Amino acid sequence: MTEVKKRALRKYYYVAFKQMYEEIAEGIVKVTNPDGRTGVFQWNGKYLEGDLTQANLHMLVWTGGPPLPEAFSYHWIETPIDVNRKSGWPAPYETIVDYQIGQW
Repeated sequence: MTEVKKRALRKYYYVAFKQMYEEIAEGIVKVTNPDGRTGVFQWNGKYLEGDLTQANLHMLVWTGGPPLPEAFSYHWIETPIDVNRKSGWPAPYETIVDYQIGQW
């Protein structure tokens, strides 16, 4: 029998437009504007319902998209860089993303 891991629903505040992005079901995101208007979207950007018909795609993916692989579950500001490798990724991370040097 396969054990299914449950994760908490995600909720983020988008400072640039003062919007709240809240995952209300798996892959479904509710966006709330400061004026109270709301819209519901799939994580891939497809509009479902509500007064708000546009949302930031990056925030939708971040809020309702598939979880990142554990190896990439860190803040990008802390991304390790290897200046001696063409890709910039340290060797262990290159194999995780299935990157092959020379295939740009």
